[in-house]
Amino acid sequence: MTYLNRALMNDLGDARSLALLSGLAQARSQLGDLIPSVEVEISAADTAPAGSTLFVIARPPGGGMPYAVVRRPAALLPVSVTLDDTVSMNPALQLSQAGPVEVVVRLSRNGAATAGPGDWEWRSQALELAELNAPLKLAALLEPPPSRTANGGVETAQDKQESLLPSVQVDISAAEPVPSGSTLFVIARPPGGGMPYAVVRREGEQLPLSVMLDDSVSMNPAVRLSQAGPVEVVVRLSRTGATAAGPDDWEWRSATLALADLQAPLKLSARLVPPSL
Repeated sequence: MTYLNRALMNDLGDARSLALLSGLAQARSQLGDLIPSVEVEISAADTAPAGSTLFVIARPPGGGMPYAVVRRPAALLPVSVTLDDTVSMNPALQLSQAGPVEVVVRLSRNGAATAGPGDWEWRSQALELAELNAPLKLAALLEPPPSRTANGGVETAQDKQESLLPSVQVDISAAEPVPSGSTLFVIARPPGGGMPYAVVRREGEQLPLSVMLDDSVSMNPAVRLSQAGPVEVVVRLSRTGATAAGPDDWEWRSATLALADLQAPLKLSARLVPPSL
């Protein structure tokens, strides 16, 4: 776990990073939950700046030497990160030995872990990890700093996101209770397979839910969903946490979609059933 996380701290490219993340998920599933641990589901309200870097930090409230740090390419957003002793900065002062902590999620424009102008940042409230008897789950939504509109008002990330086209809203439900610990992936990709244009990751236990696919969740800023040709939407409930299809996964696929023709958000309804059904 520690070595895989260290490898992911480097600039490896999206494909190699995704492969390592899959290995990390499998290793974590065998290791089980370490206590204390904090699971942070991170998404962005807008497309992340090209070349930016994501940092997830557990530190004393208000600042100070971090107890744990995870670094990921921003192109992997949305992504889930677990903070526990396997990602501690100092083996002599592990996260499990910390007092109150805050979690900081920062999208760095210059690749530095320290805050800089133009960074996107989210912070948790102070957390008492010593009181945890199960993993703590947080949801972090990153938003760009507010910018000024032509009339002097403040344009928010929500204002921008509402106007994104093309977009596909996928309402997802399940025919049966989903397996514990399963992971939900919503993928927009070329029909039949290929490198995804956009991916959203959620916990299976969150079903039923609605997911929006648009440029804000594009895998690669250089090839956004709005630049794609025909696509298909794949909704997959993974038993292992890996994005690649497995034999026991629950899966739904859309028909081929021509997103360039959309004048309004397209709405799909996906109902997941176990393979035996």
